[in-house]
Amino acid sequence: MGKIAAFPAQRSVDNRFDENLATVSPVESLKYAQDVSSRVYVQLIASDAVEVGSTSTVIMATGHSAIRGDILRFTSGPFADREAVVEQVGAATITLADELPSAPDTGNAFDITRYCRPRVNSSGEVVVSSSATPNVLLVYDTVAAVADTTLTTVASYTAPSATTVAVISAGGEVYAVYTLVLNTVDIMTWRTGPDRSFCKDIKLSLATSDILDIKVEHFFPGRTFDFEASMFGF
Repeated sequence: MGKIAAFPAQRSVDNRFDENLATVSPVESLKYAQDVSSRVYVQLIASDAVEVGSTSTVIMATGHSAIRGDILRFTSGPFADREAVVEQVGAATITLADELPSAPDTGNAFDITRYCRPRVNSSGEVVVSSSATPNVLLVYDTVAAVADTTLTTVASYTAPSATTVAVISAGGEVYAVYTLVLNTVDIMTWRTGPDRSFCKDIKLSLATSDILDIKVEHFFPGRTFDFEASMFGF
């Protein structure tokens, strides 16, 4: 059970175990107030992507920038918008404090955020900074006369440099299953409904020469149909 004390937040008790304590600070003569840390402001440290070998508790990410206490916020895949606290890190691993329902897919993007104190100007006003990079069309392509149960590439993009694919869209004459493939590895799948099209925010980071494909497969026996797909990013 936590206690309140006017000395460091952790001390050794009888040299046997550490006791965690809440702390107080003086506010006026003979009066103390309990210290409160307000976690209102965060900063974006980096954006990264899940690598092969990740599990529901350990994210593989070579050269990541996370430290213990950071917050991972998934921005694509089945856990998009879900947050997880970083419990510990290694050179290429990020261990989460809470287990995810399952392992994230290879290529799923995530942001690394960190709590911070607010920045103020000389007048004491909080300085808020933000920037937005506009998305541009990276690739648009079509494919005609796709036969049934034949996985076919609709659009393919080879990154000329480090690139973020932010949005993908696709559609066709019939509903179908679309697969996003990064360097020959399937990373995401969507099935269209009666509207026969979809548009998804994915925020997927590509390295130079990475190849990202949108593939389609339909299941109408003996029929052929046309499809189209686009990728947007920066």
